[in-house]
Amino acid sequence: MGEEQPWPWERSYPPGVRWDAPLAISTLPQMFDAFTAQWGPKPALEYRGHTISHAELRAAVDGVAAGLMDLGVGPGTAVALYLPNTPTTPLPSSRCSDAGAASCSCPRSTPSGSWPSS
Repeated sequence: MGEEQPWPWERSYPPGVRWDAPLAISTLPQMFDAFTAQWGPKPALEYRGHTISHAELRAAVDGVAAGLMDLGVGPGTAVALYLPNTPTTPLPSSRCSDAGAASCSCPRSTPSGSWPSS
């Protein structure tokens, strides 16, 4: 028999995956930079029939970062993010952190069938 799983959610883990797997200590922006560089052309997000590669995601995030800096976002800035609930929603928050700003997510619902425009 297999090893007993003490937590109910572990039943959904693929074989061999453990909840206590060792992870490198890093920030979210550092991890994002590493995996987008490593997996460039591979799909990063698939959502409602659309696929975005890691390279495309990297470019979109860089665009968000540039826009935030153009607006003067930096250390001490507070940013409210009023965004639809989609897979790309956490990205601006990550770039606010990079700039030293604090962000707060104020989610709104996404109409069925919509996709955030770039």
